[in-house]
Amino acid sequence: ELLFVKKVTHAFIPFRGSSEAAGFDLLSCHSVDILAGTTGCINTGIQVVLPKNTYGRIADRSSMAIKSLAVLGGVIDRDYTGSIIIMLHNFGLGEASVVDEWKQSTSRGVAGFGSTGYSSSTLSLT
Repeated sequence: ELLFVKKVTHAFIPFRGSSEAAGFDLLSCHSVDILAGTTGCINTGIQVVLPKNTYGRIADRSSMAIKSLAVLGGVIDRDYTGSIIIMLHNFGLGEASVVDEWKQSTSRGVAGFGSTGYSSSTLSLT
């Protein structure tokens, strides 16, 4: 089992988007704009305490890929004690905004591409 620690008071504790989800959803604790062709760092404000002999992995989601965003790096060493930082590259032609406002909508069901219960307005391309 994983233990998550808030490093800042306004951080969001990671959660599984559905009961069968492969991993946990990580949320930004602040809004960030990532210009086309650039890389931005997203601070989650969360530390993860990992079990022995494991490491953490931050992976792309289909909802990000469809918006031309990709995770760079993504390995969390077991002995890392800082806030999880997500490096995102914007391969698109427009600016990407990661917004720290999360609105719950529906359960996962058979849908994909951003349907784990949170609206796509949380990440927008302009």
